[in-house]
Amino acid sequence: MAYRDTQHSFSLSLSKSYPKIINHTLWLLFEVRVRVKLFRTRITQPLVPEAENRADLQSPWFIFNDFVVRNISEEEALSFPDKWKVPAIVYYERTDLPDALDYSGLPSKIDETILCHDTSISINRDPQCVKHEVLQTTELPRPGTFVAIDAEFVSMQQEETEFRSDGTKKVLRPARLSLARVSVLRGGGAKQGLPFIDDHIHTSEVIVDYLTEFSGIKFGDLDPHLTRHTLTPLKLVYKKLRVLVDRGCVFIGHGLSKDFRIISEFGYIPTKCHTSIQAIDIYVPPEQVIDTVDLYFLKSRQRRLSLRFLSWFVLHEHIQTDTHDSIEDARSALNLYKAYTEFEEAGTFDQKLEELYAEGRLCVST
Repeated sequence: MAYRDTQHSFSLSLSKSYPKIINHTLWLLFEVRVRVKLFRTRITQPLVPEAENRADLQSPWFIFNDFVVRNISEEEALSFPDKWKVPAIVYYERTDLPDALDYSGLPSKIDETILCHDTSISINRDPQCVKHEVLQTTELPRPGTFVAIDAEFVSMQQEETEFRSDGTKKVLRPARLSLARVSVLRGGGAKQGLPFIDDHIHTSEVIVDYLTEFSGIKFGDLDPHLTRHTLTPLKLVYKKLRVLVDRGCVFIGHGLSKDFRIISEFGYIPTKCHTSIQAIDIYVPPEQVIDTVDLYFLKSRQRRLSLRFLSWFVLHEHIQTDTHDSIEDARSALNLYKAYTEFEEAGTFDQKLEELYAEGRLCVST
């Protein structure tokens, strides 16, 4: 490949000059994000091995901006003046490389026994606040194992909007949420409803809004020096969730499609460099999700029913009276699913659903 700029021209042929390196080529890039009237462009700054020790160049670093290629100094390439410049790595690998190298000594999956260890970085954890009991090795889930789950989030960035002259609203910057607590309960057996994960998630970033009314999270709950709860690094929590997905667990909850979407889209792990993040993506197959918000739903009525209302009408329980609690919400979703199966077996579910919506209309009208 050949590139040309206004001052220098050079050819790049790694396969010819570096026949051994081409098997495993690693380029260190710096992704530069520049916003001009909300238009985002991406600029890369690769280190070109063939340009090393060239007397006519400042350094082996170049900046690629669309069709423009320009040689830059190492100081400019490695500087991070603001958050608009984000470090990134692009890694290329030959498709037949796994056949050429032996990867047998490397781990191929996450250690599943992390579900059996009680980990917390809280300095002053209060035993009275520990509500979970980790799994025994004999309890490790198998494909089809039911687990109930609920998650709480905090706001890391407020939504920024502007109103147009015609009165419509335009979102300039969407809100960004971060996982703050996740609770996972046993879905069956002698310990049904008992949590085996109840982790508050540590974050070193500034929290804009704890959303306490909806999350139950308060100031200090995510601080290792202040919290009395089980506090866990975000990366470990995601590993636990990934193990549950990979082992084929069936997740029961209320509004899970929204929770999993937020976890995948807005979940991230800050690295040592404050400008760098490691993206998170956990895909849960639809066949592994049972969402009670969809079970107790009539398409003809359009409106979906809240967990609080369903718990009151179906389970005769009052939840979320003061604030939200992820264990309570997950357990209610689990009990709603059990009730659903009983209604279906008795052939009364359709009637119960009509009664639910009829009662809901009365509550709204009053």
